[in-house]
Amino acid sequence: MSRVLLAPTLAVGAWSPTLTAWSLPIGGSSGAGGFVGEAWGKVGNVQALRERLTVRGNNRLYAVAEIPSKERPKWSDFSYLRLPLLNRRLAFEVDLSAVGCGCNAAVYLVAMPPRPGADASMYCDIQGYDAEPCLEIDLLEANTKAVQAALHTTVGRGGRAGSCNQDGCVANAGNTAASAGLYGLHAPRIDTARPFTVSATFDEGGAFDVTLVQQQASLLFFDPAAVNGSASPDGFPAPVPATDRARTRAALSGGMTLVVSLWSADDLSWLDGGCDAAHPRRAVETAETFEEEGGGEEELEADAPAPPNALQSWTI
Repeated sequence: MSRVLLAPTLAVGAWSPTLTAWSLPIGGSSGAGGFVGEAWGKVGNVQALRERLTVRGNNRLYAVAEIPSKERPKWSDFSYLRLPLLNRRLAFEVDLSAVGCGCNAAVYLVAMPPRPGADASMYCDIQGYDAEPCLEIDLLEANTKAVQAALHTTVGRGGRAGSCNQDGCVANAGNTAASAGLYGLHAPRIDTARPFTVSATFDEGGAFDVTLVQQQASLLFFDPAAVNGSASPDGFPAPVPATDRARTRAALSGGMTLVVSLWSADDLSWLDGGCDAAHPRRAVETAETFEEEGGGEEELEADAPAPPNALQSWTI
């Protein structure tokens, strides 16, 4: 079992052009894999010790099937670990107690190509900032104040569009006064001052749910039968449309790539409803554990990556 820890650091200095990988096998993998980070990450602030991978500074990490033996590997030397999640469960434990408002600790799946390009990761997500948009399943986007899960299967904007577009079919807790009792610091249901487990279950048809569990308490958080966001008519919860489930099934059938990141922004009100005196903006710290049903178990401890010039770090 490997642990991942998130600790606050100040991301400063020049970005290293070196491409570096860290051994950290995910449950169900052969044990030869791990994670590789973008070359613009601060490689000097990365440590892998006793199944712990600690990354400080700006970074985004991808699960890979095998770590090349080369001293200076290139992107073309890697292949992404494709998680076969239909009819399976992916679970991870998180400690978000120091991930403050305005920060986003994220664990998600994207339909990236099976292999990177010759000199680039070929990263994609639904927003399409770095490449053509691709299907994205956000299992966890969270801080101590609020949590969100989302499905994005197609391009387009606007609520009530009848599809899980770039705005997404979403579930959120903690970003409003009405849901503050379900999730947040010292909340009665899921108290983010303490660790909790995130469990995602995928069925054969492409539907998935996300449940948060903490000791005897549980919260069915993302329910495919009742989501908000871009596919919700009249703003009321509605089922994930059949077309979006079919797209999700197709992506999951081919295997999707696990991505772990942490970043901050001046305005993350879409996630946490905005910061205030009770929830000030701050640097972060997190711990996560991954378990794939039918395979092994893995814990990640992550010092979370943030955009350039952000005051954060991420350890996996």
